[in-house]
Amino acid sequence: MAASRHRDMELAVASVFALPLASRSTDVLLSVFAPTADAEFARVVKPQGYLVRVIPTARHLYGLKAAIYDQVRLNKPERTDIDGFKLCKREELALDLTLSDPDDIRHLFEMTPYYYKTGIADQQRLLALASLSTELGFAILTYQKISG
Repeated sequence: MAASRHRDMELAVASVFALPLASRSTDVLLSVFAPTADAEFARVVKPQGYLVRVIPTARHLYGLKAAIYDQVRLNKPERTDIDGFKLCKREELALDLTLSDPDDIRHLFEMTPYYYKTGIADQQRLLALASLSTELGFAILTYQKISG
């Protein structure tokens, strides 16, 4: 969709473990809610280049999970060490989100991994809501490549 709307940009979709990029070709690599692939990140980022990761914090989508599950758990902390990179900066962003349109609730749910892991009965409970309030929590991690 993005490629058809923005013909002036070159876009690619691929596995984080096999990026369609040449080795040492990227000044800045952005990884948003994706698995960490140390070797692949190190392969494509230029020496002294940067990696920016966006990861969920402990309470990200807590209200959404509370609407689905009887027992809600905090998100497990993700590891922040990446071979070949040094962490330069960590920023956290926390927001409250209230959705009052059932279509918006459904769209939010469908873009999460919970959509694929939740039974029909629990999905129906969420989709019956007229509104939903939930937290959004992100950590933005900036790394610099330390090895060639």
